[in-house]
Amino acid sequence: MNSMRDQQEVNREEGLLPRPVALSFRKIGLHEGVSHRDFVEFMLEELFPSIDTSANGFQADRHFLLQEDFPSDVYVWMSKLQYSAGQTPFPPSLTGRLHDMYENAQGKLEPFGSYTVDTLDVSFDVASMLGLFLE
Repeated sequence: MNSMRDQQEVNREEGLLPRPVALSFRKIGLHEGVSHRDFVEFMLEELFPSIDTSANGFQADRHFLLQEDFPSDVYVWMSKLQYSAGQTPFPPSLTGRLHDMYENAQGKLEPFGSYTVDTLDVSFDVASMLGLFLE
């Protein structure tokens, strides 16, 4: 494959529909005295493997733990989700799926930390939107 356009052409020839990809970010502030190592192990080995909101025909969700600064007690949970766009790049089904995912994880996170703000930051991968909303 030489380019993204080549891949899009192959997908069209094979009858594969483009699948948009959303990237979601939530900041988590650790509670005072929480071990960074324990938190990181929990996120990577317990929480992330237990979360998959994808449906049949979609790639499994992927989750990443980021840190903006070092040392810092604030981490960023980034999720990469494939979804069906419909008529808008940000359908209600996507925001509902993300809200439920973070809400369900909140109780498991509580011993370690909490979300720093009550907002949901979502962006979409522009390359995944070509042929849908972007030409």
